[in-house]
Amino acid sequence: MIVLSHKSPGIFFHLWAVLFLFVQGPLRAENNQNRIAAITTEDPQTKTAAFADQERQTKTASIADEGRLSKTATFTDEDRQKPGSLPDKRVAVKLNGLLLAGVVNPAVEFAVHNNISVQLEGMGVFYHDHVPFLNFPLVLGLTFIEGRYYPKEVYRGFYAAPNLGWGVWKMNKSMAPGYFGTYDNGSVQYGHNVMLGLSLGYQWILSDRWSLDLNLGLGWQHSTYEGYKDGVLYTDPSIPEGQPNRSAEWMPAYKGGLFLSYRF
Repeated sequence: MIVLSHKSPGIFFHLWAVLFLFVQGPLRAENNQNRIAAITTEDPQTKTAAFADQERQTKTASIADEGRLSKTATFTDEDRQKPGSLPDKRVAVKLNGLLLAGVVNPAVEFAVHNNISVQLEGMGVFYHDHVPFLNFPLVLGLTFIEGRYYPKEVYRGFYAAPNLGWGVWKMNKSMAPGYFGTYDNGSVQYGHNVMLGLSLGYQWILSDRWSLDLNLGLGWQHSTYEGYKDGVLYTDPSIPEGQPNRSAEWMPAYKGGLFLSYRF
């Protein structure tokens, strides 16, 4: 039998304190380990999720901004340029499809305004003996300058263009409109002329650089020429001696065709 003295309560208190500290130490260490593990496992996920959400939002905003900028740039460049501004591609070089028929007809068009351009054009035909299916020679060289006005935008759609031209030629004038059958088949006329008129046309855009240009030039012409038959100069009795032959008339067409155009 154990008998406790009046000092026994103090001893039990000290034993209880030692036991409490001994037990609480491992519990606290376990709690700390659990807390560290939670922080280690949860925080990276939170950070990763937050980073992923932020990255998705950034990419979405970037894609949206790029889309808006792309659409804005395309719309601005192709469909609505500022009044008076020049297009990005200011020069167009062209070749007439009539090349397949022996007509060499290159042209260069320069944009000088959002709705205005200037075109320089040359034309050459070189049938020294006779035109196919006809018994007449046709050799000519023509050059034109014209100012084009596009109501919509330069290089696009309908246009009207006053033009001025000059040329030299060897031909039988029976080929010219208004003179069919009026000259002897064996005669040839050598001369030069000036032309003043209007071109009407339309351009179709095929791509960023390529287009088709269909046009027709008509107006008034004045020519000065001499006539030869079998190599001998002949004169018209109605013309005073020493005076050259001259003619002036309105012509339904003196240039035109379908041009393939490349802009840069």
